[in-house]
Amino acid sequence: MKPDDLPGLSSASGFVNIPLLPEETASYHKLKDIGNKDPFDKMLIRQAIELGAQFITKDRELSDSGIDGLNVIW
Repeated sequence: MKPDDLPGLSSASGFVNIPLLPEETASYHKLKDIGNKDPFDKMLIRQAIELGAQFITKDRELSDSGIDGLNVIW
């Protein structure tokens, strides 16, 4: 499998591919300090909250963060 195969495989598995919107990328600073320094992680977290989507991660720090509106699974 190559990285280029992932979008098609995820769609075939029932996942919905969604774009990261400019509003979501510009609002990640509204998150409380979660100890995570990765801005891309914060953008994805903000997107999950805005969409009411589940956030899949095995990062225990995020699972235990208590961020309002964040639904972490794994």
